[in-house]
Amino acid sequence: LKQDTELGTSGGLTIGGGSTRQINANGNLGHQSGPWTLFASYGFFRARRTVDGWSTRALVDESGSLESSLAGIMYPNSHNATLNAEYKVNATHSIANNLVLNARRFARDNGSIYRDLDDAGQVIGRTNQLTDQTDRGLNADYALTWRGTVMDEAQRLVEAAAEYIAALRHRP
Repeated sequence: LKQDTELGTSGGLTIGGGSTRQINANGNLGHQSGPWTLFASYGFFRARRTVDGWSTRALVDESGSLESSLAGIMYPNSHNATLNAEYKVNATHSIANNLVLNARRFARDNGSIYRDLDDAGQVIGRTNQLTDQTDRGLNADYALTWRGTVMDEAQRLVEAAAEYIAALRHRP
């Protein structure tokens, strides 16, 4: 997309939200001047999600069952960034640096209640489980690339294909 763009500066911004107290924002900025193309983007996502549910499991020997319920809140969020710099050495070759970063955090705070029931449905045991968890992660991806095209060879292939098609058309 960025190879045949006009010279100059461009950018964009997107902001959104949702019913889960979700917010996401993304922005980008690009600049092309002479042989240089520079591009950067950043995105952010955050939400507050309520979780709840229940399940009932019967024991295989039918001597009772296990009921459980879950209630809590999850907090996912992430940051994403890209940085690209490309230098066109000449009409057919370029060198580029590409960096992608992702930082994320996922937290949850929930409680689960387990009830052991006998075969008559009476509670014979109860367990409360509380979870307070936070996971974090950081990923980075970097590439230094050299791209080159051999225009003369590509042009010869196009011309050879055109000659072949023309020859097929003139066959009796």
